[in-house]
Amino acid sequence: DPIGENHVTPAAFGHMTHMLKSLAAGKLVLALEGGYNLDSISNSALACVKVLLGEHPAKLGPIKPSQECVETIYQVIRVQSRYWSCLKPVYIDSTEEKVPGKLVIDIMDMVKLFRTRYLFSKLKMVPAPLAPERLANRFTDL
Repeated sequence: DPIGENHVTPAAFGHMTHMLKSLAAGKLVLALEGGYNLDSISNSALACVKVLLGEHPAKLGPIKPSQECVETIYQVIRVQSRYWSCLKPVYIDSTEEKVPGKLVIDIMDMVKLFRTRYLFSKLKMVPAPLAPERLANRFTDL
């Protein structure tokens, strides 16, 4: 949206809708707000509706976060790490190139790891691998 300057593309709205579908057994309501840029809101709404109808969201291009974004995420992790043992407040400078051997964990992998550890420690549940691989891939968005 060029007016609001949030820099969220229609593809990103599609991805957020896709992630939200895994909650509440897929029951989801989308509400439009704003509307001052009809091209922007219509393209974003279309991306969301396509996902609701079962299409995969459009691919996102490479994303390089701003230094402000990295700083905000670091501050959130620093505070939340007091309550989530799987979060470690390790600061990563977004201007650095990736260094071989430096561990950077995707947030979804971090949440899955926490969920696995929690279910094991509290309920003695262990993950059961799904076979075949094509079936396992259908559950990667949970």
